[in-house]
Amino acid sequence: MAIQVSYTDQFGSTHSSAYLRVCGIRLTLGSTVASPSLHGVGEITDVVDKASITVELFHDASSRNKASAENRKEALGIWDYSLTEAHTATYFADSVLDDVDKSPLSQAYAYLKTQTNPDGFGHRVTLNLTTGTTDV
Repeated sequence: MAIQVSYTDQFGSTHSSAYLRVCGIRLTLGSTVASPSLHGVGEITDVVDKASITVELFHDASSRNKASAENRKEALGIWDYSLTEAHTATYFADSVLDDVDKSPLSQAYAYLKTQTNPDGFGHRVTLNLTTGTTDV
């Protein structure tokens, strides 16, 4: 599974058939966040769910080579993208993942397909994932 998309790199080169592949998903459900109190004594602890997605971007399908890891070319870039609490709840909550048609991987792609120039990809990268083709 991947998203085929046009990608313009930081040097201005366009890769018109680039492939974005999820290579890692990290879910931290029910983690605690400590915040100092107003008076600097003690802590207020919140329980939050967090998700991050690691992606690789390849020049084209043959560079990605899903049949053989040894024939896979070096990725154009690897990025980590951290989701907000709201997006984590929308895409990775237990109630969402309980659906027989949903998995963490399919939800990662569903989330990425909503992104235009995601923050985690750097300010000099042009990448509109909403126009990409999934399952290629």
